[in-house]
Amino acid sequence: MELDVVGPCEEQVHYPSQEEVMKVWKSQLLSGGLEYQKCVQMWAKQAKEKQCIETLTNGEKETQKTCEVGDWILFNPQGGEMYSVSDETFRGRYIPESDENCGRVSRPKTPNAIQDDLDFKPYVSCGKAIGLKMNESDITTFFPDGFFMAKWGEPMRITFRDYLTLSFPNFDEIYRVDGDIFHDTYRLKTDV
Repeated sequence: MELDVVGPCEEQVHYPSQEEVMKVWKSQLLSGGLEYQKCVQMWAKQAKEKQCIETLTNGEKETQKTCEVGDWILFNPQGGEMYSVSDETFRGRYIPESDENCGRVSRPKTPNAIQDDLDFKPYVSCGKAIGLKMNESDITTFFPDGFFMAKWGEPMRITFRDYLTLSFPNFDEIYRVDGDIFHDTYRLKTDV
């Protein structure tokens, strides 16, 4: 009997699940994290078809998510990331841009491709989050492979310069925000 040798088996990598991350980090975020307000102009459109949205930060894949019909696709010109959220989440975190709500909002230059897509409209983020900056020890101890599972079941990259972020006010999701993007788009709650 002859065997086909195809090389070593792929090693199964275990990324911490959203439940494991919540169990370990939720209390730490609530006790040691700070409350932030997201203050940036976003461009958003409602999805007309199911599609995969890949989020890139600093040229690296952060995560991907299947966007359902009726979900919202958002583009953050401050960092160039694109991602999607449910209609319920969108309506709780974003409002149409107007003169009254833009005083403290960062308005970076938006690529023409987004501005030319007539379905994209400007919105202002009114979302809040509890954030905690990660350090090397946090990553090597809890995220040794540099990923954890996002709420939607896909791996999410995390590094020691990122912020681990707890959704507000429901505290039902932990996600990562790139450190540079976090500094450009979030402000301490006392500053807004």
